[in-house]
Amino acid sequence: MRIQIQTQHIPGVSNKRTDVQNRLSTQGDYQVKKEILSALCQSWKITPTVDLFATGENKLVDRFVAIGEEEEESEWLNAFSRSWKEEIFWKDSPIPKNGKALIAQKKFKPKSIVISPRWLDQIRFKHLLTDCSRQYILGESFLILNQDKEMMKRKDMLPP
Repeated sequence: MRIQIQTQHIPGVSNKRTDVQNRLSTQGDYQVKKEILSALCQSWKITPTVDLFATGENKLVDRFVAIGEEEEESEWLNAFSRSWKEEIFWKDSPIPKNGKALIAQKKFKPKSIVISPRWLDQIRFKHLLTDCSRQYILGESFLILNQDKEMMKRKDMLPP
């Protein structure tokens, strides 16, 4: 049996919401609203010590690990370059890094607050649910995420 699949991009408003997931940068196109993190910390009585995937501009915890080029204030560069022990992490990994973040989560088993899109069809989401001790569904992304300036300039939409 020979099967061939071809895809075609159809520009326009109807697929902007879907397309944005493929274009999200690893440099922080969006971030969780600070009040959401505060509410989670208060509710769960846990305070993260390091923001694992951040930039100086979008960090939600004073100490952070840079995901792009070196930043003066960062604890270290590249979240995957060191062990994840002895810290309580805030992990809002960029969508392209979710798979790798899940592997590191399984390996190091750190205490952390993880935020992830609720994609029930994705195997990595199912693994994430298996490994967590508590979960909370935050709701639609537009309620919990802030877009950065570049994303607004491009008129990109947040993922659902």
